[in-house]
Amino acid sequence: YGRGKPLPPEAFSQRLAMFKMEHVDLQTQTTPPPDYMPRSGQRLRGGWTTSTSADLLIRRVLHAMHTNDEFVVVLGGDAAAAGHGNHFAQSYLMEFHRIVAPALARMGVKLVTRNLSMGHGLGTVQSSLGFASLYGKGIDVLIWDCGMTEGTDPKYADLFFRQGLLSGG
Repeated sequence: YGRGKPLPPEAFSQRLAMFKMEHVDLQTQTTPPPDYMPRSGQRLRGGWTTSTSADLLIRRVLHAMHTNDEFVVVLGGDAAAAGHGNHFAQSYLMEFHRIVAPALARMGVKLVTRNLSMGHGLGTVQSSLGFASLYGKGIDVLIWDCGMTEGTDPKYADLFFRQGLLSGG
């Protein structure tokens, strides 16, 4: 986090490619792009989403701007996501808040970030069952990051997101 030294053009180009966000059309593609497959070695890109999801995210931010409302980002995950072994303020969600909150505030939007990750063997399986009570409501972006304790089995993330939808989060 922060700004590093200026990079030569080739290294800068590699950095841009590494953090590129891909948009996937789920009408024609049913799996994540190959560079994003879990445990396939080094992840070579920044992330992926669907085109529909990206458009809806833009709409949610615009809605928060027009209504001077909150924009809520919630993270449920394991000890690594919670930032254990570091200061809580240095976890990646709190760093996200530190960087993005001032920009949204200039547009009249209050950014609310909730890093509700926990360690000690508790994962999102246990916390998903009490979703609304633990994670709250009015969530605009919900992030699952429990790969360290719950592995790459999609059923855990599926339970987490389904409970989020069912709870009205």
